[in-house]
Amino acid sequence: MRESSTFISRLAPKGIYFTGSIHEQLDCDYSREIVDIELDHDGYLYTNKFDRNIILILEELKGDTNNSYLLYQAAKTYYCN
Repeated sequence: MRESSTFISRLAPKGIYFTGSIHEQLDCDYSREIVDIELDHDGYLYTNKFDRNIILILEELKGDTNNSYLLYQAAKTYYCN
Protein backbone atom coordinates (compact mmCIF):
# COMPACT_ATOMS: atom_id res chain seq x y z
CA MET A 1 0.00 0.00 0.00
CA ARG A 2 1.27 3.47 -0.90
CA GLU A 3 1.23 5.95 1.93
CA SER A 4 2.16 9.58 2.29
CA SER A 5 1.65 12.39 4.72
CA THR A 6 0.86 15.88 3.56
CA PHE A 7 -0.75 19.02 4.84
CA ILE A 8 -3.60 19.95 2.53
CA SER A 9 -6.10 22.70 3.22
CA ARG A 10 -9.46 20.97 3.17
CA LEU A 11 -11.38 22.61 6.01
CA ALA A 12 -12.44 26.16 5.28
CA PRO A 13 -14.98 28.67 6.54
CA LYS A 14 -18.29 28.98 4.71
CA GLY A 15 -17.97 31.15 1.61
CA ILE A 16 -14.34 30.21 0.85
CA TYR A 17 -13.91 28.25 -2.38
CA PHE A 18 -11.25 26.22 -4.13
CA THR A 19 -9.69 27.23 -7.45
CA GLY A 20 -8.02 25.13 -10.12
CA SER A 21 -9.06 22.04 -12.02
CA ILE A 22 -6.60 19.77 -10.23
CA HIS A 23 -4.76 19.93 -6.91
CA GLU A 24 -7.18 22.69 -5.94
CA GLN A 25 -6.10 25.48 -3.62
CA LEU A 26 -8.15 27.66 -1.31
CA ASP A 27 -8.79 31.09 -2.82
CA CYS A 28 -8.23 33.29 0.23
CA ASP A 29 -5.57 35.04 2.28
CA TYR A 30 -6.57 33.47 5.59
CA SER A 31 -3.77 31.95 7.63
CA ARG A 32 -3.60 28.16 7.70
CA GLU A 33 -3.60 26.14 10.90
CA ILE A 34 -2.64 22.52 11.31
CA VAL A 35 -5.37 20.63 13.16
CA ASP A 36 -4.97 17.20 14.68
CA ILE A 37 -7.06 15.25 12.19
CA GLU A 38 -5.92 12.23 10.24
CA LEU A 39 -7.76 11.05 7.12
CA ASP A 40 -7.31 8.00 4.96
CA HIS A 41 -8.00 8.49 1.26
CA ASP A 42 -7.88 5.61 -1.19
CA GLY A 43 -9.98 7.02 -4.00
CA TYR A 44 -7.21 6.65 -6.57
CA LEU A 45 -5.32 3.75 -5.06
CA TYR A 46 -6.06 1.35 -7.92
CA THR A 47 -6.07 3.77 -10.84
CA ASN A 48 -3.54 5.47 -13.05
CA LYS A 49 -4.18 9.19 -12.60
CA PHE A 50 -1.67 10.30 -15.25
CA ASP A 51 -4.03 10.52 -18.24
CA ARG A 52 -6.74 12.32 -16.27
CA ASN A 53 -4.38 14.72 -14.50
CA ILE A 54 -2.12 15.72 -17.37
CA ILE A 55 -5.10 16.57 -19.61
CA LEU A 56 -6.57 18.83 -16.92
CA ILE A 57 -3.24 20.51 -16.15
CA LEU A 58 -2.33 21.14 -19.81
CA GLU A 59 -5.80 22.51 -20.53
CA GLU A 60 -5.54 24.94 -17.63
CA LEU A 61 -2.02 25.95 -18.75
CA LYS A 62 -3.43 27.06 -22.13
CA GLY A 63 -5.04 30.01 -20.36
CA ASP A 64 -2.11 30.74 -18.04
CA THR A 65 1.11 29.57 -19.74
CA ASN A 66 3.50 31.04 -17.14
CA ASN A 67 1.71 29.78 -14.04
CA SER A 68 4.56 28.36 -11.94
CA TYR A 69 2.23 26.20 -9.85
CA LEU A 70 0.69 24.56 -12.91
CA LEU A 71 4.12 24.10 -14.53
CA TYR A 72 5.33 22.43 -11.33
CA GLN A 73 2.28 20.13 -11.27
CA ALA A 74 2.81 19.21 -14.94
CA ALA A 75 6.48 18.39 -14.31
CA LYS A 76 5.62 16.38 -11.20
CA THR A 77 2.92 14.47 -13.09
CA TYR A 78 5.28 13.60 -15.95
CA TYR A 79 8.05 12.64 -13.50
CA CYS A 80 5.80 10.30 -11.49
CA ASN A 81 4.46 8.53 -14.57
